[in-house]
Amino acid sequence: MESKKINGFLSQEEYKNICLLTPIICADLLIRAKDKFLLGRRINKPAQGEWFFPGGRVFKNETLKEAIIRKAKDELGLDIADKNIYFIGIDEHFFDDSRFGGSTHNISVLYGVRFDEEPEIDFDNTQNQEFKWFSNIDGNWHPYVKSALRKAGFD
Repeated sequence: MESKKINGFLSQEEYKNICLLTPIICADLLIRAKDKFLLGRRINKPAQGEWFFPGGRVFKNETLKEAIIRKAKDELGLDIADKNIYFIGIDEHFFDDSRFGGSTHNISVLYGVRFDEEPEIDFDNTQNQEFKWFSNIDGNWHPYVKSALRKAGFD
């Protein structure tokens, strides 16, 4: 069976099958400025409507750092250098929903980038409806977000 590829990427049907059958490797990004961190309110499933890190799946033959640099540019309009990226941790999380129906299982690798001042964000509103700077963890956020922020030193 021949599959249709769009610009070298998986077809929607292939990606749907992968999402329904396997964990997805994601590269997530914690943008820090002084004592604040940046989160976006998600538009899409999973975690629709929740505050979450910018980021997303890692493409084949793309390093984790390359994925972080790509997601920072695509989702936030930020140009970041490899030398400014630092590892925070790895976690997995499960969602009861996905954009294809069924559940989602993500294995996320979280990296941070520190800025002296809050950078100007020019965000892509196809992934998040808004971005906001926070100083403290909200108890209502997704367990992955709370756990990752604690690993990064936030309360």
